[in-house]
Amino acid sequence: MTRSAFAGRVVLPLAIAILGFGCGDDGSPAATAPSSQSPAKATCPAAWVTDWQAWADRIGAKVFCPSFLPSPITGEIDGQWNTAKAPGKVWQLGYAWLEHDDLVHVVFEGYPEKRWPPDCEGMPCFADKVGTERIGGHEVTWYDRNEASHSGHVAAVFHDSGYVYVVSMHVYRPYDSRQQVTGLVRRMVAGLVPLEPR
Repeated sequence: MTRSAFAGRVVLPLAIAILGFGCGDDGSPAATAPSSQSPAKATCPAAWVTDWQAWADRIGAKVFCPSFLPSPITGEIDGQWNTAKAPGKVWQLGYAWLEHDDLVHVVFEGYPEKRWPPDCEGMPCFADKVGTERIGGHEVTWYDRNEASHSGHVAAVFHDSGYVYVVSMHVYRPYDSRQQVTGLVRRMVAGLVPLEPR
């Protein structure tokens, strides 16, 4: 598939989602980290914590607030970059920035163990395991052939307290190398902050 055909397949639906929902560690744009603390001392940023705590309360399960997201997106729920929001026992939060031919798209998901692995119209939603590693206290499995909202993404998956969590990011300009995106996802996972429902 050509780059322009791929862009049409992915970017147009994402642009519609943005309108409808209102989908190495460094990249060319500087990475945005609200806190300069190390992952061991990571905190959910003050501007995001109320939203993420309310999200944990709404779905009735632990969530992991990111202390780092790749520039220019930020982690407010219902903010300008939050383009997908699906609450429930299986939940999803998507963040996207789209400008000219650049796309930054990050997705967070949670699944009860009994709902994992998910199916995408008869195909595995997550496929091609490409390794495991320990990151931020989590045993992470990497997937690089994924479907649905994770199409074109590198996905990190880990289990915690009866849930399966996914952090994924699209490999696309300005972060257009798999190695670069893997580094950014690794940094996101390392800086996750657990929030329990109240």
